[in-house]
Amino acid sequence: MNKLYKICAALLLTMTFGAEAMFAQATPQQVSVRDLHAYDVLPSSQADLPGHPLTGQLVTFDAVVVSAPKNSGLATVNDGVPGRIHVFVADVNAIEDGRNGMYIQIVVDGARRETLEALLSGDVIRVEGDLRFFGNGSQFNASEVTLLGSIALDAEYADLSPLLEPEVVSLTDINIPSTEGEGLHRWNANAYSNYIHSYVKIEGLEVIDRVENPPNNRPWIALTDGTSIIYTTDTSLRFRNDRGDGYAYNPETGQGLGYNWRRLAEELDGPYVPPVAGSIVDISGFILVNEFNPAGYDVSTAQSTLKIAPWDDGVVWTQDGTDTDFRFTEGVNNDLVVLGFPALVDNLVVTPGDEIDNATQATISVDVILPEDTYTLESVSVAYRAIGFDEDTSDLVTETMTGSGDTYTFTFPAFPDFTRIEYTVNAVSTTPDNVETVGRLNGSIFVNNEDFTVPPRFSPPAGTYANQVAVTMSTPTTGATIYYTTDGSEPDETSDIYGGSALTFDQTTTIRAYADVSGKQASPMVTRQYVVEQAAVEVSTLADLRAGSQDGTVYLYTGEAVVVYTQNNRNQKFLMDETAGILIDDLPGTITSAYAIGDVVTNLLVTVTNFRQLTQVIPQADPGAPTSTKEIV
Repeated sequence: MNKLYKICAALLLTMTFGAEAMFAQATPQQVSVRDLHAYDVLPSSQADLPGHPLTGQLVTFDAVVVSAPKNSGLATVNDGVPGRIHVFVADVNAIEDGRNGMYIQIVVDGARRETLEALLSGDVIRVEGDLRFFGNGSQFNASEVTLLGSIALDAEYADLSPLLEPEVVSLTDINIPSTEGEGLHRWNANAYSNYIHSYVKIEGLEVIDRVENPPNNRPWIALTDGTSIIYTTDTSLRFRNDRGDGYAYNPETGQGLGYNWRRLAEELDGPYVPPVAGSIVDISGFILVNEFNPAGYDVSTAQSTLKIAPWDDGVVWTQDGTDTDFRFTEGVNNDLVVLGFPALVDNLVVTPGDEIDNATQATISVDVILPEDTYTLESVSVAYRAIGFDEDTSDLVTETMTGSGDTYTFTFPAFPDFTRIEYTVNAVSTTPDNVETVGRLNGSIFVNNEDFTVPPRFSPPAGTYANQVAVTMSTPTTGATIYYTTDGSEPDETSDIYGGSALTFDQTTTIRAYADVSGKQASPMVTRQYVVEQAAVEVSTLADLRAGSQDGTVYLYTGEAVVVYTQNNRNQKFLMDETAGILIDDLPGTITSAYAIGDVVTNLLVTVTNFRQLTQVIPQADPGAPTSTKEIV
C-alpha cells in the first residue's frame, strides 16, 4: 500500500511548470541547500546577498517538507483566489551533514502553488528551480517538484523526522546589538548562512512591544533576551492578519481556498492576538530577511535584524464549519508558547497631580492585579530619575512601594524648580513554574514655578556626535520666546531667537539659551555642549556614493547634485550629477530645508542602503539651503 501511494502520488505531483526558456534543455546542477546560502566572502551588507553566485542557475536537491503548505499565509486575492504560497523545506542530507544552512523557503504562485499545496509536512520531494531574491530575502523558485515519499509512510525516510522539529538556538546567534546607536540592533552576519530559513526555537524571551490586529493591519511582536531583539513576521496564516477574504476561506462568499481555514469566531479560536508586553514566551519559527522595522529597533535597512516567522499555533481545522470534531490539537506544533503573563499595573493616581511646586512631595498609587490566583507577587517597586533643567539625565533610584491589599503607594522627595521626575512602576511576579514576569507602568511629574518661564529643553541631549548634529529646543510655556547664542556668550533679548527648525552643527558647539514670556520672569539660562567629531568618508561624485559600502558607513558627498524630482512621501528627493543619480529616502524628515527642482545640493551627509535592490541614501543631517540653481532639461 505504501508503494502504491508513492507511485500514484508521484504521477499526480510530478509536473513541469512552464520553466523559462533558459531551462528548457538544461541539466540541473546537483547542489545542497547549504550551497544556496554560502558566500566565499562574508557579506558586509544585506544588499550584497542577491549577488550569490548561484542566483538564477538551474539546480536540484532533495528535501523534506517542514512547514505545512496549507498553513501558508498565501497572498493578495486575485479573481477570488489567493496566489502565492510559502513552503519551508530541509535538505535530506541535513541529518548526516548537520542542519546549518540546510533549510530554504520555496515561494511560488499559480499552478505551482496548486502542486505545493497538495503536499504535507513530512513529504520528501525532489526540487528543480533557481535561487531568487525578493529585495534582499532569498527564495527558491521551484520549476519542477517530484514527490519521492513520506516520513510517515516510508521507512527509508523515517530518520528525517528530527528535521521537522525546531533547533534550540540563542537569540545572539541571530541578531546582535549595533555599535552605531543605543537601543539599535542588527543581524549577525557571521551566522547568516547557518540560520537563514532554519526552523529554530528561542526560549525565554520577553515581549517588549506589540501591535494587535485592528482591521487591515498585521500583528507582530518584538522580543528580547536582554541583549538583542527579534521581530515576528507573518508568512504563516496562523500568525498573519485576519483581514479580508482569501487569507482564510470564507464559506459564505466562496472566497479563498477550500482548505485554508482560520477560525475568527471567539467561541472557536478567535483572531490571533499577540501577547502583551511583559509576557515571557518560547518562540519557534523560520528565520527570514526583510526590512520590516515597525518599532525602530533596526540600525538600518541594509543591516536589519533577521526576523522570525512562527508557523503553527497548536490548532488545525481539517474541514470548514463550526463542528469542533474537525478541530485537532494533538501532535500540532505550537510555535508561540506563553510561559507567563505580567501583572496588570493600573489605576495610577498622582497626588496632588503630575505638576507640583518645589515644596510639595508627590505621591503615586497603583493597583497591581495578578494574571491568575496561582501567580505569586514578588515585589512592587518604583524606579525613577529626577532630572534637573540643567541636566539631560540623572542616576536611577529604585524604591520599594508600600502595599495595602492590591494598592501600592510611594511618596517622592521634594525637588527643585523645573525638575522632571520620570518613573516606572515594576511589579515582579512568578508563575507556578517559577517563571518571572514584570508588569510595568510609566509616568512623569514636573516641578513647576508659575512665576517663571520654563527653561528650554534640548533634543538630542548634549554629547559627542559624528560629523553633524541637528539640535532642537522647546519649552512647555505657551507663547515663550527662546533666545540663544552659539559662541559661548550669555544670551539676552538682543540674541538670536529660536525659530523652531533644527540647528545643524558640523563642529563642536556650546549652546546657551533661556526662555521668556510676557507676564512671567525669564527662565534660568541653560547650557549644552555638542562635541562633533569628523568620521565621514568624503566622496565627490554620486557614482562613488552609489558604490559605497552599505554597512552603516557615513559618507559626505562634496560634489554638486541637482534636484530633479521631489515627493512628499517619505520626504523623498531624486538627485543627479554628471556621473549618476540617487534617491534620498528621508522617512524621519531629517532634511528640513526646502528644495525645488533645479536646486543644487552639496555637503550631503548620508549612509548608503537599498530597498528591494534600489540603491538609496539615508540623510544623517540637513545639508542646508541650496547653493545655487540649474535649469533642468
